[in-house]
Amino acid sequence: MVIDVGAGVLLALYVAHILHFFAEPSFILVGVACALLPDIDTILTLNPFIRRMIGEHRSTIHTPVIYLVAAPLVWAVWGSAVGVLFALGVFYHLVHDTFFLGYGIKWFWPLSQRSFSFFHDKDGRITSDILIWQPEEDAAIKAKYQSAHWIRDFYFRPSLISLTEYPVGILALGLLYRHFF
Repeated sequence: MVIDVGAGVLLALYVAHILHFFAEPSFILVGVACALLPDIDTILTLNPFIRRMIGEHRSTIHTPVIYLVAAPLVWAVWGSAVGVLFALGVFYHLVHDTFFLGYGIKWFWPLSQRSFSFFHDKDGRITSDILIWQPEEDAAIKAKYQSAHWIRDFYFRPSLISLTEYPVGILALGLLYRHFF
């Protein structure tokens, strides 16, 4: 989560830089929203009706095809800067969910139901595992890799995740300060 917010800030500042304009706070917030967007399914799936329609967390809304359709629409409605930021933020999030933390995503949905996760975490440690599995194997993957204490294991103890996420967040704060002051 810290890295997603930091990445959203960094991507907004980067897009503004390459397109030669000053990133207003609203543009930076759009960057953060884009980097967090696929995780909206965490909130949406609290509603049983919506969960039946879109599936669990990291199912339909965590697939690239959704954003391949949405990105040109975002570009057409809000312009090139927001369109580029949207595409970069969402793509970043999907790559991030494929590596290390979490349960991977279905990169080739709807053509394939296989999920992909590389260097998955187990009990607060990163493994060298490369996981590719079908939906019927979800329970076995969760039983082997799910950490009941992932917030504690990754954010409140030194780990590869915390040692990556916190510096990105600090860098984003530093660049924000430099940008505005």
